[in-house]
Amino acid sequence: MNHAGLDTSLFFLINKTLAYPFLDRFMVFITNKNRWIFLALGLFIAFREKKKERGLYIALAALASVGLADWISSSLKDVIGRIRPCNALEGVRLLVGCSGSYSMPSGHATNSFAVAMPFLLLTKNRLKWLMLFLAALVAYSRPYVGVHYPGDVLAGALLGSLIAISIVGFFRLADKKGGTEGPLMIFLAAMTLFRFYYIMRGGLDLSGDEAHYWEWTRRLDIGYYSKGPIIAYLIKAGTLLFGNTEFGVRFFAPVLLLLGSILLYRLGTALYDKETGFWAAILYQIIPLFSAFGVLMTIDAPFLFFWVLALLLFFRAVTLKSLPEWLLLGIVVGLGLLTKFTMAFFFVSALFYLLVSREDRAELLSPRPYLALILSLLVLAPLLLWDMQHGWINLKHNLSHADLQDGLRFSAASLLQFIGSQAGVVTPLLFFMLIYASARQRKSDPFAFWFFAPTFVFFLLKSVQGKVQANWAMAGYVSGLFAFHNYFLRDLKYSGAGRKALAGAAIVLSIAVTVVSFYPNLIGLPTRLDPTARLHGWKSLARELDRSEIPELQKGGKPFFIFSDGYQLSSELAFYLKGQPVTYCANIDRRMNQYDLWPGFEGLIRENALFVTIGDSDLPEKLKAAFGGYEKKSFTATEKGKVLRQYSIFICRDFKGLKKEEFTSF
Repeated sequence: MNHAGLDTSLFFLINKTLAYPFLDRFMVFITNKNRWIFLALGLFIAFREKKKERGLYIALAALASVGLADWISSSLKDVIGRIRPCNALEGVRLLVGCSGSYSMPSGHATNSFAVAMPFLLLTKNRLKWLMLFLAALVAYSRPYVGVHYPGDVLAGALLGSLIAISIVGFFRLADKKGGTEGPLMIFLAAMTLFRFYYIMRGGLDLSGDEAHYWEWTRRLDIGYYSKGPIIAYLIKAGTLLFGNTEFGVRFFAPVLLLLGSILLYRLGTALYDKETGFWAAILYQIIPLFSAFGVLMTIDAPFLFFWVLALLLFFRAVTLKSLPEWLLLGIVVGLGLLTKFTMAFFFVSALFYLLVSREDRAELLSPRPYLALILSLLVLAPLLLWDMQHGWINLKHNLSHADLQDGLRFSAASLLQFIGSQAGVVTPLLFFMLIYASARQRKSDPFAFWFFAPTFVFFLLKSVQGKVQANWAMAGYVSGLFAFHNYFLRDLKYSGAGRKALAGAAIVLSIAVTVVSFYPNLIGLPTRLDPTARLHGWKSLARELDRSEIPELQKGGKPFFIFSDGYQLSSELAFYLKGQPVTYCANIDRRMNQYDLWPGFEGLIRENALFVTIGDSDLPEKLKAAFGGYEKKSFTATEKGKVLRQYSIFICRDFKGLKKEEFTSF
């Protein structure tokens, strides 16, 4: 009997001969819910370590192992290309869904042994044997439920073990050198590799903003309608390296988050000590608010990087009283302003800090801070020149966020919405603990307080008057990480049980929410609560259009154009349709956007068109009058049985022309 025959025989032995009804539900539970068992058991073992740092390092080694293992096993599946038994064999007793992905090695087995082995090798706690038994049980469950051959799980177990042993080797090398740098670098490397893997394998379409910023790269400029040009330049660099792909667009997001953690470690070490720097760098990676921008390439990814770099340069500038450091700070703040105007709060925070700091107040009498301010404005000057040439539309757009047209008003609903959104993206415990720690230490730690308070308080007050997006106050939380550590985590082993439990719960909750934000199916989140829902459904829409509507428009040989009534949808179509065509955005009672600065479709007389809009609606009256006729179709984007959104698709004939109207809303 050859190996394939033996593997098949063993598969049916486990799947059918050794199957018992009383085991079926248990095996399904183990194969589907093992992640939570591993997480709970692993955290329990880690917290049971006498030296809490040791427990943390073991947990980090396990996390690094599973991140690398998941990536390698997924890549090997495509290389080996073995068909799953549930797709290749008849008579399989299938207890769960049969994936269309390949079979060898088993990802479940690889990941389970990658998690278990660091505990087996690094801890003396007897529960480590339970971890190993659980890994073996997960591996056995895969052929039992009908989705893997025994050879797949054996290969996965060996692969996961080898990866974990390698990671543990690096861990021990770092441990021998002492300090926090080695374990931190292992953790950061693992998290960065995982984020690259997730971008490639996570199945997330570009968000509407990401697709729109990619559109900017096809028309590079020194300014844009709503933002400065830095995001476009970074995405352009990524796509030059890796093509006009999702990976190319998002390449710099994990890189910038990694660099941000390294800079936070250096700042925390210089400002306080290595322990503070270590925890700030770790928290920066696991808090949902920051972690999301390690895979999404929106303006917040480079903005956070510039903010953290500016914090480090400011500390060095006031400590060394160095003009070069101040000038470099001015350049970095200017680049931050070219990314997001919220960077202006850095000036406010720096001024307050210098006013209250006895040691550094004398810097206000020096020309150095003012030269840095002038230099930052010089860096910003090209955008201001561009805006002046375009009727100050960028300024008008950003002022529109102030809702000044509504006058002064009090909105309890928007205030509560802001607080709720902050508790959601930072996680509730960490959010309130961070604020409390910053306030309690405002005198003993003015640096952390004053680089947190102005930004947070401004947007808190702004929320009283109108809606504030969840990410607008994010910069303030960066220095708040130092306050949280110094108040709640420092000397934790000498603290009472209540503080230990509170600090541990805050960190565990943050990790759990971040994990669920990456994998919402773990807890079966409905579409309306799923933070990734807006990152699905665009690619499937494009496939439907490429398959059906566009070939129909091509039949007559007559030219046609593609447009929508929203900049995000127009951008998604431009990115995902075959050939990445030029798309347009019609003005159907909306505010101005970047498409209105580019050549429009008004002159494409007699051409046909494809118009797409979100929702179930008729063709707008303005467009009905602009075309000789139209046909409507509908498409509903779904994923794993969940309805994401509905689209209305119109094949429009014989464009007569459309008057371009002036905008009053920005």
